[in-house]
Amino acid sequence: MNSDQTILIAPTSHLPDQPVLREMLKDFEAAKQIGERSARGAHWDIFRPDFDRLIRTEALWPRFRQMGVSYRFDDSFHTGNGRGKREMLPSYAVLEEAKTWRFDGRAVQIRIADFMAKVTGLLSWEEVAFLSECSIGNPPAVPIDGRDMKADWNDISQVFFAVQLKKLFDFGTGGSAARPVYLEIGAGYGSLAAKLRKLIPDLQCILLDLPEVNAVQRYYLSQAEPGAAILGAGSARDDMAAALERADYLLLPAALAERVPEGYVDLAANIRSFMEMPVSVVTDYIRTVERVAKSNGQFYCVNALEKSTSGDVVRLAEYPFDESWSMVSPPMPLPWQTHIVALSLRRGPPGDGFRAALASLTA
Repeated sequence: MNSDQTILIAPTSHLPDQPVLREMLKDFEAAKQIGERSARGAHWDIFRPDFDRLIRTEALWPRFRQMGVSYRFDDSFHTGNGRGKREMLPSYAVLEEAKTWRFDGRAVQIRIADFMAKVTGLLSWEEVAFLSECSIGNPPAVPIDGRDMKADWNDISQVFFAVQLKKLFDFGTGGSAARPVYLEIGAGYGSLAAKLRKLIPDLQCILLDLPEVNAVQRYYLSQAEPGAAILGAGSARDDMAAALERADYLLLPAALAERVPEGYVDLAANIRSFMEMPVSVVTDYIRTVERVAKSNGQFYCVNALEKSTSGDVVRLAEYPFDESWSMVSPPMPLPWQTHIVALSLRRGPPGDGFRAALASLTA
C-alpha cells in the first residue's frame, strides 16, 4: 500500500488463465512478429515499454479504463493532468483512482448535460439508453439528468456517432446487403463498433489499429458481446479468407490492411484520429479505404480542420483523396466541437463540387 492508499500491481510475464486474455496475447505476439507498417508519429508513440507484460496482469482488466492501458484513446477523464507526458502515465493501479488521473464527477455531469443540449434533435434519450454502457473497464461515470443510468462523455459521444453511421448504412445499402461490412481505422477500445452491432446485428466489423489497441479491443468486445466471433492478427495472417468467413469482429494491425479484399467494405470510418497521425500514415490509410470500398461504398471522416500533435501539420482540406469521391452531404462541424468536421463521402463518379467543398475547409 502506498501513501495515497492506491493498491499497485506490478506487471507479470506469465500467461493469464482467462481464455480471452490468452487469445489476446497470441494475437499481440503475432502482430509484433508481422511488424508495423509505418511510423506512429509523436501523438501515438505513448505506450509503456513494458506494455506486453502489463496486459498479462489479469487483476488490471476489470478496471482497465482507469489505467494507463487505455491512455489517450478514452477521453473519459478530461482533467489534462498528465496527458501528453509519457513520464506521467498512471501506475498499475487496480483499486481506487490512479493518482495522476483525478476524476471530477461534477465536471463530467456538466459536460454531458452540455453535450445533450447541443445534440437536441439529433439524439434521443431512448437511443442513449439502448446504446450507452458504462460498466466495462469501470470508467469514471456519473448519473445523468436524474435518470437511473450512468454515463461518461466518451461513451455518449460514441452513441452519437453510432446513430450517424446507422443512417449512412441505411442510405448506402437500403438494407439490401447480405452482410454489411464496416471498417474503422483507429477504433479506440471498440465501443463504437459494439454499438453499431446493436443497431445492425449481422454487421461485420473490421478494426484497423495499433497492436496495443487491438489487444484492448479484444478484451472490451468480449465483454460487450459475449459469444461474438472475435478474431485477430494470428487468424488473419494464417488465412484471411477463413477469418473473414468466421469473424463478427476482425481486429487487425495496419500491416495486415493490405489483406482485406478489394471492394469488400460498405462503410469505412475514421473518427478523430487521422488528425493525430503523420501525413504519410493518413495517406496510406486513405489509399486503403479507396481500395477496399465497394462501388458506391461510403467513408465517414470526422477530423479537426488542422492539428499538429503527430509532428506534422495535418489539414483536413489537404487529405489526398483521389477523384472517385462525391459528397453525400455538405461538410458538417460537430455540434459540440465546431473545429472538427464530419465528411460523408461516397465512392464512385466524382460529384460536382467535391474538390471545391474540400478546399473550402480552412482553419
